[in-house]
Amino acid sequence: MPEKEENKKLKVINIGISNFYDSLEKQHAKVVQIDWQPPVKHTKEIEDLLDALL
Repeated sequence: MPEKEENKKLKVINIGISNFYDSLEKQHAKVVQIDWQPPVKHTKEIEDLLDALL
């Protein structure tokens, strides 16, 4: 059975790097951007300083 044209289009979930999203969007791909960054890993010293400030 032939695949429908709409099923042949690229569908992407982009996490993080917005340049990838922009490029895909310009190519008319169906794309969703999720703004995500890896969690920051602090040293014990930095965590103690932040705790003291908060």
